[in-house]
Amino acid sequence: MLKNLSLTLKLALLPAVALLGLLLYVGYNSQQLSNNDSRLVELETHSYPTLEKTDAVIFQFSRIPALLNSAVAAGEESTLT
Repeated sequence: MLKNLSLTLKLALLPAVALLGLLLYVGYNSQQLSNNDSRLVELETHSYPTLEKTDAVIFQFSRIPALLNSAVAAGEESTLT
């Protein structure tokens, strides 16, 4: 098949195939970036507020042992109950 083509066409064929591959690669990457962007927006609007509230609750629970220890040291029965 390539034997019948002229030399200039053969030389132009390689960059044309490379350009086609580059265009396919850029198109695929663009599609993947668009999908990732939509996933990140969904995470930001739905999951992040839940994680933020969870972090606040974990912080409050991590303070309980220190509060109880200081209440025991001070002898405050009302705080312990």
